[in-house]
Amino acid sequence: SLVFAMTPGLEDARAIGLCCFAIFGWSAQPGKTPIEYTSLAFLALLTITGAMDFAGAWRGMSSEGIWLIFCGMAMSLALTETSISQRIAQVLCQRKPTWPWLLLRLNVVGGLLALCVPSQVVRCQLVVPIARSVVNQLALEPLSCRSSAVLIALAVSTNHCGAAVLTGGLPNIIAVSALQHCSIDVTWGFWFVRMAPVYWTLSIVGNTLVLLCLTRREPGELSYDCDAEASEAQALTNQAIGPMTMSEWAILAVFGLSMVMWATDVLHHIHPTTISLVAVLILFCPATGLIPFEKLKQVNFPVVIYTASLEALAPLLNAAPRAGKALSHAAQAAVSVGPMGPWRLAALFIAGMPLMLCNVCVPVALLVPELCPSRGLSDAGIDPRLGSMIVSAMPSCVLLPFQNAPFLIALNISRDICLERHFVWCLVGNALFGFVVVLPAILAWWSLLGLNP
Repeated sequence: SLVFAMTPGLEDARAIGLCCFAIFGWSAQPGKTPIEYTSLAFLALLTITGAMDFAGAWRGMSSEGIWLIFCGMAMSLALTETSISQRIAQVLCQRKPTWPWLLLRLNVVGGLLALCVPSQVVRCQLVVPIARSVVNQLALEPLSCRSSAVLIALAVSTNHCGAAVLTGGLPNIIAVSALQHCSIDVTWGFWFVRMAPVYWTLSIVGNTLVLLCLTRREPGELSYDCDAEASEAQALTNQAIGPMTMSEWAILAVFGLSMVMWATDVLHHIHPTTISLVAVLILFCPATGLIPFEKLKQVNFPVVIYTASLEALAPLLNAAPRAGKALSHAAQAAVSVGPMGPWRLAALFIAGMPLMLCNVCVPVALLVPELCPSRGLSDAGIDPRLGSMIVSAMPSCVLLPFQNAPFLIALNISRDICLERHFVWCLVGNALFGFVVVLPAILAWWSLLGLNP
């Protein structure tokens, strides 16, 4: 692909070669090459080969979505740098719940984290210590089905439920950023009303049912009695955590106020990124002392580079004379089959699934720009805002951990409590549930609201 990319006069071959280079590097990660390194090389090659000028190749770095990701990772530090995550694990095991009820609790906690912690990567990193604490408190056998189920309940729910809110995941932010380039704004409240009631609820129910199937051969009540050494260690941990501090209450207040402001943006018209920036300024303000400003250096800036490279995919193909038209025609042919109405949205979802085999963000980066006016799917009768939400919901049908970086991170740092085959089995089960139940339910909900697809 790089040979075609470096050949002058072959605009289409150059565009396709660069896209193949990026997608292959993201999905296969040859030689354990980090995704962020491939992204940086891809952006550099865009200007080296003359495929795009510098301003066009790096325009993603100045988009609103980039700063929303930065704020999400910064706000997430407020939870990882305090004892809030450990307190969550303690609450989960209160009153000695039964196994089905515990699974539901874990899924609800993961879903709630998706509402208040914008970064998927940080959420999946945050739930691992919670899962490990729960496994220890219940004295579960490491790498058993139930041990794996504890992590999977938190990791899958906190990832899948992110599609229910605008600030809940990277695909959502990429979709909104792409629409903003064609002067289409999507508010936090608009996204929440149309996705959260059905998608959030069914994602939790579906993952709970899948995990109950996984652990069906491990009957019996949970053991809440640990040996003396474990009990003493737990008591020391609880003593070290201590009661809630004023700083932790203040951090929770900032998160709560941010949630209220995000949910009511349709009233005050303040962009979610502006709200997030104000929250970050309050959390890291030296005068408040909530979080030391030096901690801001822990923000994962390579993720920002990865996001910027994704936003360059669609412009690269559209700049080529025939590659851009081929993409538009292929997307239009896939979506235009069948009658108008909800079927078009379902067809759009199906059309993006092959692209998702590479990475969950690729279909969003390629398909959402085609929904804009005067583009390939503008005549398909699809509201760009609803189409972007459907495409952003595709991660619910992910089949393998490598397709989604947060899953890969969570699995790699939790191999002492979770088996990869258990993780994959549950992803397949959730994908089937998402395609058969969640997608039709979302379309039915939109029809009930009287929305025109």
